[in-house]
Amino acid sequence: MAAYGEYSAHGSLLMGDLGTALLIMRLAPAPAIAEIVHARINANMQLPVRELMWGMAGSMLACIAMAEMTGKPRWRANFQSQAQRLLGALLDTADGPIWVQDLYRTEAKYLGPVHGFAGNMIPLMRGWLWLSGSQRDRIAEAVARTLSTNAWRSAQGASWPSALAGDKPPFLCQYCHGAPGMVTTFADAPFTSPAFEEILLEGASSRGLQGLSRRALAFATAPVATAMRFSSYIGEQAITLGLREPEGSP
Repeated sequence: MAAYGEYSAHGSLLMGDLGTALLIMRLAPAPAIAEIVHARINANMQLPVRELMWGMAGSMLACIAMAEMTGKPRWRANFQSQAQRLLGALLDTADGPIWVQDLYRTEAKYLGPVHGFAGNMIPLMRGWLWLSGSQRDRIAEAVARTLSTNAWRSAQGASWPSALAGDKPPFLCQYCHGAPGMVTTFADAPFTSPAFEEILLEGASSRGLQGLSRRALAFATAPVATAMRFSSYIGEQAITLGLREPEGSP
């Protein structure tokens, strides 16, 4: 990890001391710890945008957590500054809006919730009320277009590759890469459209039985209406696969 020292020293939610400081603030809040969090968040304004594990999306989630814990206005201001920078780095491409991750001395266009597009959308959706109307419109349009454009559809549902520029069907089915993480991330999105709902339902059917337990993760955060739609769908799949009997069966 010595080669990644600059990452862990500056604003990494999952690999640096930012996440640890947030935990301390939850258990034993102190002004000195709040200042550590603030310094790490501010540092991300000078570093590459990256993604949720190492970069700005993680520090934006830290802003939301600190605002909830302290009620101080500076965390909202930090979030809004970083949201503006994050959305400013969102590139329009033939494959839909996407971020380029400058990570591990390489550049890639990842899609998933840990290293890519979905992960950068997580804090934007969590901080929805702190965004302007034009920012919300940009996010809703970008999500629907990028998910639809990059989905690999088949009779077994839809899934997504780890990154763009690949010509092989996706083979990973996990949170970091593939349908489970994408469905989980966007199940409680604060926006909707027919096309968006359709692609999420296609993702929820991905790989049939293999994905059922992973997709259940989405229900923990989904609004009631969305969760009921997915529950109904998976219930139908369970009947089809012979996992349970239809209601009213003897």
